[in-house]
Amino acid sequence: MTAVSHVTPIEADMFDTIPKAAHPSPGLACAAAHAYVELIKAGRYNEIGSLFATDAIFLSPDGNIYRGRDEITGFYGKFLGHVKPEIIPLSFIGENNECIMELASRTNPEGKFRVGAIDHFTVDASGKVKRMVVFLRPAAIQELLAVTKPNASSH
Repeated sequence: MTAVSHVTPIEADMFDTIPKAAHPSPGLACAAAHAYVELIKAGRYNEIGSLFATDAIFLSPDGNIYRGRDEITGFYGKFLGHVKPEIIPLSFIGENNECIMELASRTNPEGKFRVGAIDHFTVDASGKVKRMVVFLRPAAIQELLAVTKPNASSH
């Protein structure tokens, strides 16, 4: 049976108030997903690779496939290095070695949170992520691209 934890009811894709965070489902897969959220929230992108198996595969929202801890860590440093998005897990659904997590996010502290991503984690027996797929909604991609482009005036 699938373990489902708190799920935030969603009536629209944007929230007028900060949504309530879900708690991870039991098991290694959702523990890895929760650790991922905590590292992103803290802006500790250089540590994300530690969550992954040495031979991990990451299907990223930029359309590329990254292999191994170093490439995955490099992606996060490059993709999120210019911004510290606020993310809140809205739901975790875990079964065996898999966890699906839905996220709300915002890149502007004055902005609204919006439902932005679905992340699918598959972990090995030790709890390391061996495969991860990130699906971003088009509006979330546009928002991230707008804030991750280097500022031309800073050169």
